[in-house]
Amino acid sequence: MNITSKEFITRLQFESNWSDEEIIDTVPISNNIVLNSDNLNISFTEFKGVFSVTNLDAPKLKITFFNVTFWKNFNIVNSTFSSIEFSMCTFLGGVNFRTFTAQRLDFDSNVFDKGMSFIKIVTDTLNINLNKIKAGLSITELTVTEKFSLAPDEDSTSISINNYTGNKINKLQLFQSVNNNGGILLSNLIVHHFALLGYNYKGTIVLKDISLDKLTIEGFDNQSAVTFNRVTPNNGSILKIESSNLGKAGIYNIDFNKFQSIEIIDSSISGIQPNNIRWCKKVFTQTNNIEDLLNEKEVYRQLKIISIDNHDKFEELRFAGLEMDSYYKQIKKQNGSRLDKFILWTNKVSNKHGQDFGLAFLLLMATSIIFYSLTKFSLGEKQFDFDCIPTDIGGFFQFISPIHTFDKVFDVSNNNNYGWALMWDGISRIFISYLIYQFVSAFRKFVKK
Repeated sequence: MNITSKEFITRLQFESNWSDEEIIDTVPISNNIVLNSDNLNISFTEFKGVFSVTNLDAPKLKITFFNVTFWKNFNIVNSTFSSIEFSMCTFLGGVNFRTFTAQRLDFDSNVFDKGMSFIKIVTDTLNINLNKIKAGLSITELTVTEKFSLAPDEDSTSISINNYTGNKINKLQLFQSVNNNGGILLSNLIVHHFALLGYNYKGTIVLKDISLDKLTIEGFDNQSAVTFNRVTPNNGSILKIESSNLGKAGIYNIDFNKFQSIEIIDSSISGIQPNNIRWCKKVFTQTNNIEDLLNEKEVYRQLKIISIDNHDKFEELRFAGLEMDSYYKQIKKQNGSRLDKFILWTNKVSNKHGQDFGLAFLLLMATSIIFYSLTKFSLGEKQFDFDCIPTDIGGFFQFISPIHTFDKVFDVSNNNNYGWALMWDGISRIFISYLIYQFVSAFRKFVKK
């Protein structure tokens, strides 16, 4: 049935359900209209002209558009609703929301032939899911107090969300479609919780200049282009990556030390391309069961590989040490090889798996002093005399050499019973040789082998 916009507006004040109508010209709705119902349902209807809502303050109004075609532009400016929902609608003209407030704003399975523009939107919940956005979506100055869900259809093109005025989004959830080859740019945002999900096989996702409290990447598979640039964690921020493959994601200008907690679970991160970042000191595991320890070791192994590929020798060595620590905890939990446990324990306590030459040096000196004293004691020198230090210092440093000659270090000319002294000397050569090796190994940690 064909009707004019004047008839539509007149009936709009008394009717709440519309179906199978065709409005032939421009529909202007403003604050002059008095609506007798707070619920409007419009379905299977076509608007041939521009649909425009201006200065309509109706905080209790709920509007639902189902299978509606808008042939020209759709505009809502300076208005307040309770909620507005679009489902399976077709927009052949542009869509513009400016200075709009609503508790809920839903776009599900719609087709947008022209561009979409949202400016100064305040809402509790915003859902833009499975829509064909053919000419781009631009959102600026957006405030979402509860949740913003974005899941572009595979035919969608560019999506840009920018906040330059400090507007906050409580939770932003981005679900990428398998075959979506468009670009998504999220920049200059303040987000409490950002969640990334889905399958990025053809598209481009860029997160730039985002401040957040929690970043969750869960069930995400990246085979295309993803960039995280200047993502800034706030105090107490949390990073969780679970059951995901980051592929060759670019990670730039991020200080991971600012995250209070970092969890990486059953995920592949070894292919990422970092630049100008500070890695976290540790990755946290929730419990101490064997599965968590296996996962922890795998995470440090992948971080080591990333450091090798990025020619970052310092981080490579640090993550290699943490990998060995995790392996030590793992075999302790599994009651594994005692020999492996002993080897890992001695490496840890002697030079922190090749990281600390100072520790190895101190242990070398302490061990040498102990065995030197035991050997001297076995030769009958049972009292310590400070006056003997200048004469003994040369012998002590010869003693540190594992290939020293016993009777050149110790005076045995007047002592025929020095079996115990020879025993302590022999044992000392084993310990000192090991600690010298540990010292040299840690001291040359930055030298390629």
